[in-house]
Amino acid sequence: MNVGVVGGGFGLYGWLPAVEGMKGATAVTWSRYLPTLQKRPELRHLEHRVHWVSRTEELLQLCDTLIVAV
Repeated sequence: MNVGVVGGGFGLYGWLPAVEGMKGATAVTWSRYLPTLQKRPELRHLEHRVHWVSRTEELLQLCDTLIVAV
């Protein structure tokens, strides 16, 4: 199951790790959040576990569920 996460604050720091911890789930989010994630040592381990996309259309097409935390 692909779970989209939108939101560069709590979405990135709260929901992204939560989705990554769900069995059978892959987090999908915008690649524009990647530099922010890379600056946070406690989140860097997620970099290669998240599916990064550049376009909203791609995010919506890939996801079974969408979390909006803005």
